[in-house]
Amino acid sequence: MMPKQNKWFLGIILNLVFLMAISRVSAQEISLLSEPELMKKPVYSNLMQAFREYDRVYRMSLKGSGGYYGKVTAVHPDIDSLRNLQYFYVVNEGLKDLPNSFGALRFMQHLYLSGNQFEAIPDTLYSLRHLKRLDLQKNQLKAVSDKIGQLVELEFLYLNDNPDLDYLPLEPLAKLKKLRYLNVKGTKISREQMAALQARLPMAQIEY
Repeated sequence: MMPKQNKWFLGIILNLVFLMAISRVSAQEISLLSEPELMKKPVYSNLMQAFREYDRVYRMSLKGSGGYYGKVTAVHPDIDSLRNLQYFYVVNEGLKDLPNSFGALRFMQHLYLSGNQFEAIPDTLYSLRHLKRLDLQKNQLKAVSDKIGQLVELEFLYLNDNPDLDYLPLEPLAKLKKLRYLNVKGTKISREQMAALQARLPMAQIEY
């Protein structure tokens, strides 16, 4: 028979092995994918299926059934259960806001929201610290918050064709040292503002 002390020690070892295994699984399940890796993942378009297979969902595209009343006008508040989600595409729909839970998708990298009805960038998006691409062209944006400077990984920002947008916070935007491309065509942003930003971000391509 195994002495009690040995059994106790073996129990501790087994518990440690189990915890290490869980940690490895978690690390594998939740990790940032490169863009080529991400593009190989299937695109989920059915929310119920996505919630059933939550740990496999890296890319999602939502589309309404057509017509005014068939547009996507809201995102499910339990979207944060899709913890691996890194690519989200809802274009030419009727979104005006996003649930606060969206900000818990901490590995989100690519966000396509063009052609919706946003009047401001939802505050919850400023929690997405790994966000690389934010497409909000053809919305109804009127202003951009100073919090834009929190998106330090941002590389591509599309704000074009928001005809009421007349101001961008210069200093916060200048903190986005990884920004490679900014488009503000079709807005009221002045050339002077953009020239000043270009001077602070000489490596970025800015279209205005």
